[in-house]
Amino acid sequence: MKKKVKILQIIHGMYLGGAENVVFNIIKKIDTEKYDIALCCTHGAGELGERLIGEGYSVEVFERGIGALQTFKRIKAHIKKIDPDIVHTHGVSAFLAVGPLYLWNKLPPWIHTFHFGNYPHIQKSYLYGQMIFSRFATKLISVSESQRKAVIDHLRVKPKQISTVFNGVPNNPCVFNSEVRNKIRDEFKFSDTDLVFSCIVVFTEQKGVNYLLQAVDKVIDSAPNAKFLIVGGGPLDESLRSQASQLKHSDSVIFAGWRQDIHEVMTAIDVFVLPSLWEGLPMVLLEAMASARPVVVTDVADNLNVVGQGEAGYVVPPKDTKALEDAILKLALNEDNIESMGKVALARYEAKYTVDKMVQGYEKVYTNILIN
Repeated sequence: MKKKVKILQIIHGMYLGGAENVVFNIIKKIDTEKYDIALCCTHGAGELGERLIGEGYSVEVFERGIGALQTFKRIKAHIKKIDPDIVHTHGVSAFLAVGPLYLWNKLPPWIHTFHFGNYPHIQKSYLYGQMIFSRFATKLISVSESQRKAVIDHLRVKPKQISTVFNGVPNNPCVFNSEVRNKIRDEFKFSDTDLVFSCIVVFTEQKGVNYLLQAVDKVIDSAPNAKFLIVGGGPLDESLRSQASQLKHSDSVIFAGWRQDIHEVMTAIDVFVLPSLWEGLPMVLLEAMASARPVVVTDVADNLNVVGQGEAGYVVPPKDTKALEDAILKLALNEDNIESMGKVALARYEAKYTVDKMVQGYEKVYTNILIN
């Protein structure tokens, strides 16, 4: 029997986020006849990590706060213990934890995926660290073409060293399910005539939720049946709720907190809005498109290419409240476009951004590493 290829995935922790979902889906969807996957979390397991542990997957978890030196030692020991064919890191924390090991040690080929499109917003120390250690990676992966260009420009890596594997998400099993749609809408007391615009994010500066809230009053002045469902939580939770409470139409803004039933929520809304200031390739945008929802997003990362201006939705400049208002009203005042653009969104997702296409992309990278 041919030996399976052992891949060690390393990430800070498997919490709820885009990078974590990429790793989760690689582990769950990869061809298990060819690959044996192990996971190492350097800063706690997280919700998805606990789930994988419960399902019997190989997961090594370092407790939080053990310090950089101890983390280096434990990662080195773990690599030696399981003897992987490839080490695959995700995110800045794992990159900086593993990179120094490749300065002095003979270790397996190393692949790193950049998940965050935060150049040039990244801290200088992180930027310089990535510039140094990226030279020792066998292969670098971006999740979008715009991110690939940013990595080349800001980290000064050679173009041939970095390839793009687009993010992908699972299909939504609830898409077009009227029973699920009605159940969630009933929970939030939305009527059949309400148009629900939803933003599902972590509440940080990056996600730009404050700009969406600034647009609420003018949108509802023109489209009184518009409602805004804000799903998530995070550092800006209190300030965003305070901002919403001061709106003229504050009763039309609902904060739902964290939800585990995102597929169901996506089925219940009418339009997805993502006013981010920067991104890599946002998973939640792809989840909305997989749910046949038209979108209003900012022109960051590959959003324009993913959505197509006026095709699966509208793309506006970041931090531009007026443009955001106008785009939302184009849908609110032309409801026929919501259904037609939703169908385009689903088709664009199926053509390029499914989880199977993403995992196949990573399998191709693994194969090329081992045969070259």
